[in-house]
Amino acid sequence: MTPTTAETTHAVKLTDRINRIEPSATMAVVAEADKLRSQGVDVVDFGAGEPHFATPQHIKDAAIAAIQGNFTKYTAVAGTAELRDAIVQRHAGDFGSGYRREEVIASTGGKHALFSHIRLPVANVVPDGIVEENRLLRHDGHLFPQRS
Repeated sequence: MTPTTAETTHAVKLTDRINRIEPSATMAVVAEADKLRSQGVDVVDFGAGEPHFATPQHIKDAAIAAIQGNFTKYTAVAGTAELRDAIVQRHAGDFGSGYRREEVIASTGGKHALFSHIRLPVANVVPDGIVEENRLLRHDGHLFPQRS
């Protein structure tokens, strides 16, 4: 006789906001461009908004130096103080702005910053200024309400 294991399945209730998330339109465009490229089609891909040039050598060197220096642990969610200071200095130099470190958050991209810091923190509660509706206009983002 073969022993059996009783499986227990627990239903997980996710927030309404999470249940409305659809596959990324950006990644669908990237996948289609990759598919066409693999078929020999010359593709200009505007999907992910990545630069059309290789990573500059000084950035590669800095990344390698960070790894070799064991700078490989998680950092503050908003970015390290040094990174945020560098962003403040660069923005001030480029645009004459006067931001302070406390006003800067570094993220992996614009969609991530908006979605993570505005939409997700509180289940089913919408911050002032954000219009919550049941469907969203898919212009490669999750935050553009579509009006009927």
